[in-house]
Amino acid sequence: MDYEKLNLSADQEAKMKVMNADFRKQQEELRNNKSLSAEQIKTRRQELLESYKTQVNAILTAEQKETVANQRSENTGKVKEGKMNRKGDRANRDTSSFSKKGGRKEMNRGDDMMKDLNLSANQQTKMAAIRTQYKTKMEALRNDNSLTEDQKKARLMELRKAQNIEINSLLTPEQREKMKSGRKERTLNTK
Repeated sequence: MDYEKLNLSADQEAKMKVMNADFRKQQEELRNNKSLSAEQIKTRRQELLESYKTQVNAILTAEQKETVANQRSENTGKVKEGKMNRKGDRANRDTSSFSKKGGRKEMNRGDDMMKDLNLSANQQTKMAAIRTQYKTKMEALRNDNSLTEDQKKARLMELRKAQNIEINSLLTPEQREKMKSGRKERTLNTK
């Protein structure tokens, strides 16, 4: 949902910020709850979403609710026409620039980075192998129930650093500089 189009008041924005943080926290707790079955998680996730929608509707004006409804139906039509994927991203978007982190735009930054850096075929193959290797390691680490969340975070950071070192070793100095500037740009865009 693009809330910029709703012209929220300062009070509404503050309430939305609190609601969004609470919603993300509840989703994270649900993801980390290993005692629930897949079906229970699915049911609970749907309940959380319905509760969130109810809370959002409670703070929106009638005009804002109408805008939301119109935007949803418009997006549904675009999904059916193949002009937008289910997550709300345009299906045929321009990916020539580094992607932004956050919101519902879950672009594959690694693929975008490969395009932006003009990697050779050999570099692309090696980069893909590195990313696959570390993705597997990171998934295994996230699923390791013997570690605390803090231990997982620390080890994930170590893995990311090691991955970055390997990736940097493949790049030319110009490519490293372009990647560094792209990271800075993404960091600025997420603040």
